[in-house]
Amino acid sequence: MRRPLPPPVSQVKRPPKPKPLFAVDSSAPKAPVPTIASPVSLLYEQFSRAGKERRKMEEILETERAEKARQARARYNRAFKDNRGYNE
Repeated sequence: MRRPLPPPVSQVKRPPKPKPLFAVDSSAPKAPVPTIASPVSLLYEQFSRAGKERRKMEEILETERAEKARQARARYNRAFKDNRGYNE
């Protein structure tokens, strides 16, 4: 019984993926801030469901940032909280 031949090796290799020419910014552009110059968007931002959700999400993110900052301060200050001076 003969052994099966190994599959032929292709000499063609794929080129590496091209690198982007410019830095890719993956974050989406922020929504424009409603101003008095655009009263329609100001009204839409105040009374629409999307505007309310956006404000609520900003509030949640702000509380998370404040909590992280508080935890970082507590982590830093834990070495200094129990400072009773030097024992003699």
